[in-house]
Amino acid sequence: MTLNVSLVWQTILATLRDPDAVAAQLLSLNLSSKAVWHLFGLTIIASVMMFYGTELLIPTGLGQVIPPFTLVVMMTANLSVLSFAMLGTGRALEGNARLDQIVLVLSWMQVMLIALQIPQSVLSLAIPSLGDVFSLMVVFYALWLTVRFVKVAHGFETLGRAIASVVLAFTGITLGLVVLMSLLGV
Repeated sequence: MTLNVSLVWQTILATLRDPDAVAAQLLSLNLSSKAVWHLFGLTIIASVMMFYGTELLIPTGLGQVIPPFTLVVMMTANLSVLSFAMLGTGRALEGNARLDQIVLVLSWMQVMLIALQIPQSVLSLAIPSLGDVFSLMVVFYALWLTVRFVKVAHGFETLGRAIASVVLAFTGITLGLVVLMSLLGV
């Protein structure tokens, strides 16, 4: 399989139409763990580059507060913890995904978010209030996409288990952060 911009764009459009089919197609590629982790790293780097590119167009001040390397570390930690949480909660609900499969679908979700950041940035420049509404829609789309991808990766037959897996994962992460913050005295 040759990877090119046209194929990536076609897969992005296909994800908008049928995320389950795209997730199944990605998983059927049987990529090596090394390839999946490279994709994971590339999506993080691309996300950080997109963040700073957007920051140049629409300054929020965050780009001056958070250095690029710190943002890379934060995103890596965030997506890693999310991957393990989605794996653990899904398996607790009788899912059968492997870690590399969860990392693959979450990495593709990151690609989708990067793609959606482009129109969001344009809207924010042209009509800021519409850009804000679009940003909110992207958040809900990302949650919906996460549920769909977790469903396919774990082989759940219904969305109920996938929703439960995502809710439990986010709840677990939140509780873990609360405990960590209290231990740190914050």
